Amino acid sequence: AWKTPAAARALWRQLEAWELDCSDIPDGRDAALLRALRARLNQYLEETRALTRPALYRLAAGRLERGEVPPPAQEFARLATAELTTLEQRLWDAASGGRETLIEPARPDAAELRDRLRGRCRFVRCRGQENEVRFVFSDLAQSGMSPSRAAVAVPTLEYALAFQREGCRLGVPVAVEGGIPLRHSSLFALLRGLADWRDGGFEAERLIDLLNTPGFAVPAPGALLRRLRGCKVWRGRERYALVWEPLPGDSEALSENRRAWKDFFALVFAALTPGEGQRDALAAFLQAHWRVRDAAAGAAVAQMRAVTAQLCNAGGDLVRLLLESGGDFRYSAAPAENALFCGTFDQCLGTGADVVYAAGLSANEMAARPAVSAFGAVPNAAGKDLALSLRTLLANHEGRAVLIRPDYTSDDLQEQPAALIYTQLRHTCPEETFGFADAPDLPDVPEASEAPKKAFKTGTPPRVFPDFTDWLAQSSFSASALETALTCPYRFYLQYFLQLTEPLAVEPPRTRWLDAGAIGTLVHGALE
Repeated sequence: AWKTPAAARALWRQLEAWELDCSDIPDGRDAALLRALRARLNQYLEETRALTRPALYRLAAGRLERGEVPPPAQEFARLATAELTTLEQRLWDAASGGRETLIEPARPDAAELRDRLRGRCRFVRCRGQENEVRFVFSDLAQSGMSPSRAAVAVPTLEYALAFQREGCRLGVPVAVEGGIPLRHSSLFALLRGLADWRDGGFEAERLIDLLNTPGFAVPAPGALLRRLRGCKVWRGRERYALVWEPLPGDSEALSENRRAWKDFFALVFAALTPGEGQRDALAAFLQAHWRVRDAAAGAAVAQMRAVTAQLCNAGGDLVRLLLESGGDFRYSAAPAENALFCGTFDQCLGTGADVVYAAGLSANEMAARPAVSAFGAVPNAAGKDLALSLRTLLANHEGRAVLIRPDYTSDDLQEQPAALIYTQLRHTCPEETFGFADAPDLPDVPEASEAPKKAFKTGTPPRVFPDFTDWLAQSSFSASALETALTCPYRFYLQYFLQLTEPLAVEPPRTRWLDAGAIGTLVHGALE
């Protein structure tokens, strides 16, 4: 940890996560070691002036507590829902001097909240999550309002990332509160693809799939693709020499490409080779062949370099270690102008936005999730009550609100029941729809006496099949068809004569508690 300030900061952040940076360390087997470690870390960070934001908090709190600077002559107020760490609470107490005011947000019941929102709240039913995202951007564009005057409240990080990706596609900056996990960046995806390419025996087709990765600067990628397939590289690290080895009759442009490809593969192979020099080789590869396209990509690269500097591979595979341990680190660029704010229900409280879009209001997304600590999920701990957080947000928001729920998932068309709070607030209010195709006009149901005649005229003409014996005599069959006829004649009749196909298998979503079969078995067992 004493080799680089970044490693020391990482170790200090671990102490802060365990709230051991400024609190008393309880007596135990390692208490003396932890106290010595904390003292040495603190001294090292001060000597190298590697001050993080917590370090600045400590300095400010210490000066206030020692009376070196007078506390601000003003009163402070904070929301009761704001959760402070031990260090933040210490700074808060030192700065406020006991003159703080605790603001308790209103938490009315559903009926009272429904009356408060009357006239300034809309309810929208969308076909799947992707249409929820499209609706928000479409509604903002139609209203002509700046995205910075709106906020999107979402129940999960996956929803926030969906808004961020759609904003990138449309050119609308989206600020995700807390940052974006590194595993969702293009750079992380490239490193994961390169590691899989190496572990798969350097198969050429896997590398071809990576050539069009945004930000990946490959010399003459189109010509390289043709060479990889034309030279029949297929698999094996040594066979890539066929790409850059010069041949008689090469043109000047091809010779230049071969030299560039040789240098490119030398850097790639060095970055993917475990060992002592892998860290420097990876840094050289990224510097030469990764292009920063925007501020977010630059923030991802900076975070990736910081994480890489903190990892200790000890001769192991640094890339694989980075992929396994660095995906949850978050990065965020400087706030862009007119950015759309996106955060959780609690984070959107007090944003002062003119309109708040609350998305993902289905029963599955709003279900309470297990509480999470520094050591993972706590099985028996109560999760966050998302409905209470949403009710608090809406009760303290003075502008317009748009409540959005998904009706179906577009992948498997599984029904998504509305969250209870959505149903309670909507009550008799009208509900808009978005993303549903207009249903065609159906013919009127005829009277019983004329049903056969009109049904034939308005319906689809029935398909006429030939005689089965004649069809057998006039048709030729493949080996698989004959095998089907021998193993199961009825399957042969359905598949080849009636030309029926099996329905596509639908994989049930993992967010549902049980699939239809399990639910039916459960209900029958309970009733019987």
